[in-house]
Amino acid sequence: MALAGLAINAAARIRSDLTRREADPLSYWHFAVPRVREALRLFSTEEPIDELHLRGPNLSGKTESSVGFMLGCLQRREELDGVVLPKWRGRVEGAHLVLDFKQQLLSVQPAYLRLLGKWPHHARYVGEVLSSLYVKPIGGTDDETEWSVVHFLSQENKRSGVGVRADVVAFDEPPVIEILRELRKAAHAGRRCVTLISETPTIRRQWGPLQQDYGDTPRRTIRRVDRERAEVRWSLDEVADWVLSREEKARLLRKYATDPLHKADRSAREHGDYMATEGSHPWGELGERALIQMLEECTEPLEVVDWRITEEGVGDEVPKIARTVPVEVWKHAERGKSYYVCIDPSSGVDDSQHDPYELEIAEVGSGDLVARAGGYLSGRTVGILAAGLARQYSEALIDPEVNDRWGVNVVEGVYAARYANFARERRELRPGSGQWSNEIGFHNNGQTRPLIIGAIQAQTEAWAAGIRYGKCPSRFVIETLLDCIVDEAGKIVGAPGVHDEALIVRGQTLRKVVTRSGRLIPEYRKPPPSEGERLAAIIRGENEAGRDWHPSGQSIMRPKVRPR
Repeated sequence: MALAGLAINAAARIRSDLTRREADPLSYWHFAVPRVREALRLFSTEEPIDELHLRGPNLSGKTESSVGFMLGCLQRREELDGVVLPKWRGRVEGAHLVLDFKQQLLSVQPAYLRLLGKWPHHARYVGEVLSSLYVKPIGGTDDETEWSVVHFLSQENKRSGVGVRADVVAFDEPPVIEILRELRKAAHAGRRCVTLISETPTIRRQWGPLQQDYGDTPRRTIRRVDRERAEVRWSLDEVADWVLSREEKARLLRKYATDPLHKADRSAREHGDYMATEGSHPWGELGERALIQMLEECTEPLEVVDWRITEEGVGDEVPKIARTVPVEVWKHAERGKSYYVCIDPSSGVDDSQHDPYELEIAEVGSGDLVARAGGYLSGRTVGILAAGLARQYSEALIDPEVNDRWGVNVVEGVYAARYANFARERRELRPGSGQWSNEIGFHNNGQTRPLIIGAIQAQTEAWAAGIRYGKCPSRFVIETLLDCIVDEAGKIVGAPGVHDEALIVRGQTLRKVVTRSGRLIPEYRKPPPSEGERLAAIIRGENEAGRDWHPSGQSIMRPKVRPR
């Protein structure tokens, strides 16, 4: 009986302990990496930071650390696993930004619900995705209007950060740099705003701007970037064994070493190193360095114009505005200069299976980009847009890609807008026929694509040598070029998930409009031989063979003279 009573008491204690854990999981929660805990203490030092970049391997608790920190602040806890948390008066407002809602559904959202347990909260959904989460603060009332709240935002919408006000901001995976900069201004008047950024950097398009903003930090280090910011890095072997067992870590390392999908990004997944893992880089070391330099010199547009596209009415109806399209403008048209509009059209279908359009306007001669637009519009609508912009830029030439099925619609749209200044290309009607036509637009095919790519390669090599032309202030375009890879067929394309329209348009622009200097490239001249080289040549019999040396250093071959 005594043993039975002990067993019953033990079971009751276990149930009681489980109940307490379910009611308040964060009181029992610990950070998976001690170095992350130490970095988070920087938010509450005598000279506190406002922004922390967490850069580490996969499966090491990055997301859960951010979620735990966010919930600790929302619950207005004094500390979390020994880390003193920032303080605010009244309810705390948070914003958690994800790359897309699918990522939120699979990663961020389960972490919130797991760490909340049965703590009083109220979740609001759009479909199955959390839109906001109201959390009761410690010592708070049952009045939900006084509870803290975190809102979930997708960075697929580039204007997600506009107008947001928050006390705590968290980014899961690298932020869109424009959204990060916007949210750095998100503090309520008179209140502090702190930001957490967590990532495993494996895709250049995502981490490139953040690397430029933060610089780099050595492995296994906490680095204070400036007065407001810090970065922490850790490796897979630093993750606590109760999060990832030694066997699991060993299995992951074996997978990273042997799996073709992970070999290239092993150092990112194991140590948080910056890695472009999408494939081989096509521009070479000098070209990549030039593109990174171009990226550093990118600027925000002078203005973003909401360009109105109008459609003519039927009969006596007046033209009506069909839609507005944002156009990024870096320079307005200048008197005496000519311009060129290059277009890669699309179907206009906005889904993961179809490509967007890309329209860029460049100055003839220098090739400098002055304006661009992109997104999902039908070919005819893009044509109307192109005609309006071409008129704005001194009756510019319009050069659409026409070998796909959408280029003809662009041409139709341009004609519908009563414009007809097209670039033309001479094409052979049938191979070997000798019959040629002068047709509108350009083709992107096996014959012309190497020329288009070659124009970008030539520009990056020239840029590396200090010859700057074709300046491109658009971060989007340069990031697209940095994201390009060499695929298994040896073709230069956009990395997985990256469209390459800007690659085609930029290359075609450089190919068509850049005016090179008229100076000749000096030919190579072989230096004259030394006396020792002359004697060696005589010993080898080359002098008797008729080789002589010109004073300029060029060798002059003479007919071999038969000895007498």
